[in-house]
Amino acid sequence: MVGLGGVCEKDRGAQSRRHRTFPHVATWKTVQKVAATLPDMEEGTSYGTPSFKVRGGKFMLRMRNDDEVATNTLVLRTSEKEALLADERGIFFSTPHYDGHPTILVRLPKISERELRELVTEAWRLTAPPRARKAHPDI
Repeated sequence: MVGLGGVCEKDRGAQSRRHRTFPHVATWKTVQKVAATLPDMEEGTSYGTPSFKVRGGKFMLRMRNDDEVATNTLVLRTSEKEALLADERGIFFSTPHYDGHPTILVRLPKISERELRELVTEAWRLTAPPRARKAHPDI
């Protein structure tokens, strides 16, 4: 049966299901939106890709697009690397380059905005200078 807008009701249901499958796919714009909620963030580049750092602090996160890693991959610091690598959803991974470093690679198209927000906030806590953490104890 054809419904409103000339779309078959059966097709409308399929379109609706597709939207529910990936409700909030993260992109670099999502990273920017999340980072904008944190204090003292500076957007720039690192290794030729978009990145963020905390003003007065060190590298916090960056995009990574190269032959070794699929595109739309976020690199960020974490204190839970082993737990994230054990996650079976295929969101998190690492490469030998990051062995021994508290850094995780995140496949942006597979992570929710809520989970991304948690990771970016943790990366802020890990990299912000002491004065910034002291000024914002609620983060």
